[in-house]
Amino acid sequence: MNKLIILTLILLLASPVVLQARSWYVSPDGTGDYEVIQHAVDASSVGDTIMIGAGRYKDFTPALGVHWMVVVNVTVDSLTFRGVDRDSVFIGYEDDEWDNGFNGSPEYLAFASDLVDYPELWLTTVTFEDMTIENSSSGIKIFPSADIKGCIFRNHDRSGILIYGDFDGVVENCQVYNVFSGTAIKLIPFMSQAAGHGVVRNCLVDSERTPDNQIVGMRLESYNLRAENCIMKQIGVSYSGLASNLWGEVFLDNCVADSSYTGLWHDRSMNIFNVNNCSIINTTTSGISTAQCWIVGENNLFTMSEGSSGKLYNHWNGIVEINNSHFIKGDAAYSTYIASAEPDMANYIDLRNNYWGTSREDSIQAWIWDGNDDPEIDVVVLYNPYHKEPLFTGVNGEAPEILTFDSVYPNPFNPSTTIAFTLNISSHVRLAIYAIDGSLVMNLANRVMDQGGYSFVWDGRNSSGQTVSSGTYIARLTTANESRTKKMMLIR
Repeated sequence: MNKLIILTLILLLASPVVLQARSWYVSPDGTGDYEVIQHAVDASSVGDTIMIGAGRYKDFTPALGVHWMVVVNVTVDSLTFRGVDRDSVFIGYEDDEWDNGFNGSPEYLAFASDLVDYPELWLTTVTFEDMTIENSSSGIKIFPSADIKGCIFRNHDRSGILIYGDFDGVVENCQVYNVFSGTAIKLIPFMSQAAGHGVVRNCLVDSERTPDNQIVGMRLESYNLRAENCIMKQIGVSYSGLASNLWGEVFLDNCVADSSYTGLWHDRSMNIFNVNNCSIINTTTSGISTAQCWIVGENNLFTMSEGSSGKLYNHWNGIVEINNSHFIKGDAAYSTYIASAEPDMANYIDLRNNYWGTSREDSIQAWIWDGNDDPEIDVVVLYNPYHKEPLFTGVNGEAPEILTFDSVYPNPFNPSTTIAFTLNISSHVRLAIYAIDGSLVMNLANRVMDQGGYSFVWDGRNSSGQTVSSGTYIARLTTANESRTKKMMLIR
């Protein structure tokens, strides 16, 4: 018997210990495991989840080895940071505490990993979900990869999201507002020719409150990165909505760059920028800027804003092949204006099989400025054959609507009503019910939905399952780009 006990103890001691992932709850009011997020990180192990309760977290402390002040220094691999609700979890200073710029040293960051110089501590990935990150130099600055889902970024000096490394994660259903310089969403390699396979989808960048600042909406700089169903709006008087340079092939599909200085900007190393089903609209200077690279695509819409020359910068060794698309001049001087092309370089611009807003070839010729007009420009635009009729709808330069709010029926109602809407493209959707005073009654939906029609029933109850009183309520539908509301009357 004793031998059996000894043998059992030996086997137990020799067996590997498997630690279960734990969850920690952080709340500034003292009701959780910790009041400070960093304290929960310090207690965590690989794979743990940190639940962040409602409130504001602005406990900036120095980060190891760099000139940073951070709310959270991420030093443990595979952590998940999950807010209870992005409308009630705030990481960063209050609006009146942030002066749009501690632009010197130190740099103020909400979340950061400062492990570039410590390869033995490199993180595999970190997940951030459902929180608002605001009023700091940068929102999230992580090395080398992360998953970021359902977050809002506001009022950052340098970037909302900066992932520095071989990004193979996902950034989805995020909104970035008012980045004052730099890049709203930036994915850059740590080493040359870094191989990332990550994706950015269903995201919105909008700097409408800061139209004079010079920013890039999204910058993708590693192999095989993809952007899908993203919208870049009001990208100031300089820089671009969608950009890529350095290493690899980048894919854009069903994206919108609206009212930016340059719609598409891509250069260096003869990389390939695949652009399909995109709307590059209301650009103020150039729809495309390219050098030492190849921009190729179909089913795109290009429009220029009033007063624009309609430039297409093609500096050196640039190749542009955009076909089966729309180039709409509008009130601009030209549909396509080749601003520069270095002599004796292999410049090539193929814009054949496109629709130019007219069936008249003489108008198309007049709207193109190239080597036929200026002998100093060593490139001629190929445009013939061309389409005489539109290839698709939406030729007026307006951003496509994602959402149609169909009906609330019956209205007035008792005891329930059905809320119906249609999505024209896949998008993250939040359907919420609010009281007339603006207080949240309940969320009926908060997730990514495919294109199509949807209906949800509200039974007149709040999020606690209690029946609410008679009165006027508001159904609010929100996507990455749009918000729609309808009033409804509950009569008991």
